[in-house]
Amino acid sequence: VGRRWFYDLAEAGRGSEYTFDVVVRNEQSGHRFPGGTRDLQDTWVEVSVFDAAGVLLAQAGAAHAEEEDPSAYRFRSVVMDANGRPEEDHLVHRFVAAAYDRTIAARDAALIRYALRTRGVPARVVARVLHRKHSAGLRVLACADSQTPRGRAFDAMTRRLGREPIDPC
Repeated sequence: VGRRWFYDLAEAGRGSEYTFDVVVRNEQSGHRFPGGTRDLQDTWVEVSVFDAAGVLLAQAGAAHAEEEDPSAYRFRSVVMDANGRPEEDHLVHRFVAAAYDRTIAARDAALIRYALRTRGVPARVVARVLHRKHSAGLRVLACADSQTPRGRAFDAMTRRLGREPIDPC
């Protein structure tokens, strides 16, 4: 996770349409990647394409660190509620059916195909797999909950036990 891979596309030739594949392998774990509670994980692929002069031609997934980015390929599971909507807040009493599981099994791989149209000739692709423990939606929910009387009581008890509360915001 966080490792950079460089792909040389200089041999792709001239033209305006390019496709390339990014392969993410789960080689050294004995469980699915990302592991843990799969619907809460926030793991995605960030891809940047540069020309020979190092000028950025295109990106996918680059904005996901700050906000939901529809161009980001995300490794996650989605569970649906009774109304057929994704249950993003991990309220397990609302779980009805699994929609999909886009995590990678041990010793398996995922192939993500990208297509790009550009006037310049791509020379280099940088792909990174990025991960944080919880999705943006869950972080917002945790922050809001910490501001309630119950959340403040939790912080007070944490202090009484000699610990410093964690600020979820």
